[in-house]
Amino acid sequence: MNTDDCDELLNYLEQYTSGEAKSIVSSYGYLNADKGYPAAMKELKERYGDGEIIVSAFIEKALDWPTIKPDDPKALDKFTVFLSECEHAVESDVLDNKENLKRLVMKLPYSHQEKFRALVQSLRDIGEPIKFANLVCLLKRE
Repeated sequence: MNTDDCDELLNYLEQYTSGEAKSIVSSYGYLNADKGYPAAMKELKERYGDGEIIVSAFIEKALDWPTIKPDDPKALDKFTVFLSECEHAVESDVLDNKENLKRLVMKLPYSHQEKFRALVQSLRDIGEPIKFANLVCLLKRE
C-alpha cells in the first residue's frame, strides 16, 4: 500500500470514528501515514476485537445508504468515495457477496443499475466472477 493510500485511509478512519476510537486514530496522525495507518488499525483491532467488527460496520453503513436520485451527482460521488473506502479498508472477499452487491446496486439511479447489469453479463460471458471492485470501478468511471 502506498503512502497516499495510507494517508487517505487514516483520514477516513479519523472521519468515521468517534469518542475513544477517534482519539486513538488521531494520535497516529502525527506519524507518516504509511506507519500511522497500520499502527492505528493494529491498536483498534487490539482494543475492539478482530477485523470482522470493522468489516461489519462498513457493510452496515453501505447497506443503510440512502437511495441515490438520478439528478444528484454529488450523492453518487459521495457513495462512490465511500465504496472506494470500503474496498481499501476491508481486505476480505465478504464485499463480493452477491446479495450485498445487489442491495448496493439498488441504491444507484436506474441508468447506473443498467450499466452494472451489462457489466455483469459481459463478465459472465467470459467466465469471470463478479466482484465488489467491479462496481467501484464502474462508479469511478461514471
